[in-house]
Amino acid sequence: MRVETRSVLAADKIRKTMFLGLATIGMVIPSSGVALSHCGPGNTALQNNTVSKTLRVDGMGPVELILTDPQGRRTGFDPIRNTSFHDIPKAEYGVFEHPCSLPGKFLEVPNPTAGQYTLDVIGTGSDRFWAGAIISNGSGIDNMRYDFFGATAPGRSSRFTFPGKIKIFAAFGATMKIDSVSKTFEVDGTFSLGQGETIQPMTQPVTIELWNDCYSSAQIPAGSFRPSAGRMYVFHGVIDDTAVNANVTPMGGDRYAFKIEGATVAPCLPDHNPVKVMLVIGDYGKSIEVNAGFNR
Repeated sequence: MRVETRSVLAADKIRKTMFLGLATIGMVIPSSGVALSHCGPGNTALQNNTVSKTLRVDGMGPVELILTDPQGRRTGFDPIRNTSFHDIPKAEYGVFEHPCSLPGKFLEVPNPTAGQYTLDVIGTGSDRFWAGAIISNGSGIDNMRYDFFGATAPGRSSRFTFPGKIKIFAAFGATMKIDSVSKTFEVDGTFSLGQGETIQPMTQPVTIELWNDCYSSAQIPAGSFRPSAGRMYVFHGVIDDTAVNANVTPMGGDRYAFKIEGATVAPCLPDHNPVKVMLVIGDYGKSIEVNAGFNR
């Protein structure tokens, strides 16, 4: 079995691939900035069951799923060895029906623990696949989601990692500019942590995601930020064909300011309001809706 290891919180070419094969399972996904059609992954069961504290993973395409929790316990099915795993307490693995496509697979874990979860997506046929994870905190809001895409074949496994719990920022605000002509975006904002909580931008991954009908993200790997003047942490580089300039600046106490600029080759930046913005630094994050300023 060939295993490809990837992290959702690291630079990942998987978001930059053309996914025309997904049309066969009801998805219309042109490329990196993922446009979710009416029959796309944004309308799967991933949108449901977000009130209880739950980790939900859905998969579409010719795949089976295995989820491993931070303690090494597994739930899912290995089609290569014809083996089922039921180790994660009260976790479920099964099939969900989708109105526009073939049935999909789901994993659901109540009360996920802190730490990194690993998702193995194992092919049972040759085609593109989509998998998505949503972490619900029990309030029905501040749910964090991650999307993974790729190509698979029988016996081929793609691996992704993501945190099982996100500690929600105590406060989070942002403004956004999107230039549809130059395919650039700029997000400026501030956030606050809870009393006594800390982040370490130099050693933690930083992720910014923008979406409504279209999806774009910049996922800066851990260890990428460097210290600069005025206690600022900065990153300048290219993440999967997107040129990114980012900084995170401590403002005193538990308050931070940030700015992330991106110039992308993605054909699908969000083009109308509202736009959902998600910022995650390490295990801390939050998503909000903002009204962006557009240059068309």
